[in-house]
Amino acid sequence: ELAKRVGFKYEFQLPADNEYGRLTPDGWTGMMGELKDGTADIAAGAMTVPPEREEAAYFTKPFMSTAVSLLVKKPERMDMGLGDLVRPFSTDFWILLLISIVLVGFLFFIIGKLSPYEWIKVKDEQDQRGARNAFSLRNSYLFVLSTLTWQGFREAPRSISGRFLAAF
Repeated sequence: ELAKRVGFKYEFQLPADNEYGRLTPDGWTGMMGELKDGTADIAAGAMTVPPEREEAAYFTKPFMSTAVSLLVKKPERMDMGLGDLVRPFSTDFWILLLISIVLVGFLFFIIGKLSPYEWIKVKDEQDQRGARNAFSLRNSYLFVLSTLTWQGFREAPRSISGRFLAAF
């Protein structure tokens, strides 16, 4: 329609070597070569515009830009539920972690009962936070778990042995 209105003829033709064009010692090949030697007036295609081609011919502004993408088959995954949470570490690690939690919690309980610096006698009316029973068996395990998850506990050990155990 445009050719009739303006009055020109056109013919679509593929380059003889089926290339977009690359610079060789003998000159350009493909569409770029046909433009340079006058065989073609216009070339159209999904061409990249590297500096060599830009010096050899005029290019319009790109109307579409795409990036190189790779397609990879999506792996099939079984839903393991809560089992996914423990997968990053081996079974031996989880067993040792549980043993150390039980052992360290029990050691905090023993230190809390035997160390005189840990169970200082405080009257009930002055002990608003419950510091007197800070390291009962339950609270000893809560201290270990909250320290392991970096949450902090309301009371820190007061005795040297308890502080040493908490540090290591």
